[in-house]
Amino acid sequence: MITDMERRNTKDRLNQETLPDYWRGYFRYRDNANELYQLAQESLEREVENARGRDRPFIDSQQSIGRILNEFSSQHQFHRQFREQLPDLHSNLILGMHLYDIMINDEDTWIYTETQHRGHLFPHATYFIPKN
Repeated sequence: MITDMERRNTKDRLNQETLPDYWRGYFRYRDNANELYQLAQESLEREVENARGRDRPFIDSQQSIGRILNEFSSQHQFHRQFREQLPDLHSNLILGMHLYDIMINDEDTWIYTETQHRGHLFPHATYFIPKN
């Protein structure tokens, strides 16, 4: 599950009724592009497990998703299939939502922060498990 920095607002599931409209693209991807979803699910879960194993568990969503998309470029037809099946969506943004969904359902509590760097159009997220 994820929580904010003060550990007050805990999220443990996605509520489609309360999410912004752009999340409809994620649900379309999740429900209609099963092969792409499963491939990304395995890669994102591997990123989470790798982070969990570190002394200071930390995930920068932009870096993790970038790594995964680069791997897909050399090993899979992910990009072509994504463009064919979901031409109006951006894979990096959808995978960011996918990672958020995974983190909400994770057994550990991760602190979620949204960051915005100067000059970037879209914010990205970081997740970490705090030391007790």
